[in-house]
Amino acid sequence: MVRRRRHSPSRNSVWSITSAMSGEDSYNELDVELCGQYGHLTSSQKETLSSFKERLHKDGYYRPADPTVDGTTPSHDDVTLLRFLRGKAFDIPKAAAQFAQTEEWRKTKKATESYASIKPEELSDTRRFFPRWTGHRDKHGRPLYVWRLSTVGPLVKELNALSPQDRERRMIALYENLRLFTMRLCSCAKSEGFPTPIGSTTVRSCFIANCRGLMFHLLLQNIIDLEGVSLGLIWSLRSHFQASAGLASTAYPEFLSRVFVVNAPGFFPTAWSYVKGFFDEGTQRKVFILGINPAPEILKFVNAADLPKVYGGELEWSLMDPPKLDDELRALLKRDEFPEGPNVFVSDTATSGAMIPFDVNKASVLEAQNIY
Repeated sequence: MVRRRRHSPSRNSVWSITSAMSGEDSYNELDVELCGQYGHLTSSQKETLSSFKERLHKDGYYRPADPTVDGTTPSHDDVTLLRFLRGKAFDIPKAAAQFAQTEEWRKTKKATESYASIKPEELSDTRRFFPRWTGHRDKHGRPLYVWRLSTVGPLVKELNALSPQDRERRMIALYENLRLFTMRLCSCAKSEGFPTPIGSTTVRSCFIANCRGLMFHLLLQNIIDLEGVSLGLIWSLRSHFQASAGLASTAYPEFLSRVFVVNAPGFFPTAWSYVKGFFDEGTQRKVFILGINPAPEILKFVNAADLPKVYGGELEWSLMDPPKLDDELRALLKRDEFPEGPNVFVSDTATSGAMIPFDVNKASVLEAQNIY
């Protein structure tokens, strides 16, 4: 069974879009897909965003640009603010509370420093426990991630040997890498759905979860062979699921677009019941359960050239490979191989930018870019 997103909204629903071009109420499939994101806001959503900024400024968590000083930027871009609003259905009090909680969390956990200080080999090692980027993107330019849980099974003891503090530090570094490098890089690249790059405004991750014989975690998806797999393994990873899901829901909301679960085992409903409560309802609705032949459904969103062969595509890539950058991304980076990091991609126009090593002393500058 496939859980499908609604594509034909009523004119009175949240999906009703006010066209920025014509000023008339109209929408198409792309508008539906991007409703609530920067550049695709209704008049009401624009007003809510403005009020949200005023609320955060009053609370001391947002600083607008100073119009009297050239070159100043706000403390947070609209893309970031909209993620919190979308995560709370544009409810200002709820979004403001989560935003404040996240800002205090970032200070306490030293999120910026966690990314800046992680060693390249440590970052690479940590990726073994989490979804892996293919280096390719879906039709709308979103980075495409895959997780095969069979690679994590043998690492359970190693994973559990990490202290809670070290595990959290590593997770934070990976999320910061996604936020500051991967998503910014992809936002500048052309794609089929966006011949003109969409900016960092509409890039969300599109994850594939292939659960051949095992269970998936909503943001960190899994593929594993049915042979020799038990619910006990899923149970042994429950703290890993819970920690990463909690981090995604609270500190990095609305980073996820879809989750395709393929080759789900017969015990999938039981396994899902173990971890379903770790995710908010909005995230749960992004899960698509596919059968043993997932290609027809996935290819609606991902071109065959960008989909790994194991899922019915044409891409020569396996899970333990580093990201295999597509042509547009290689051109942007001016290099063929994926840079391990920690790096930040800084855009100077809508279609160009540069990768630079992350410098904690310049974090305030790097994190407060204008939206092109």
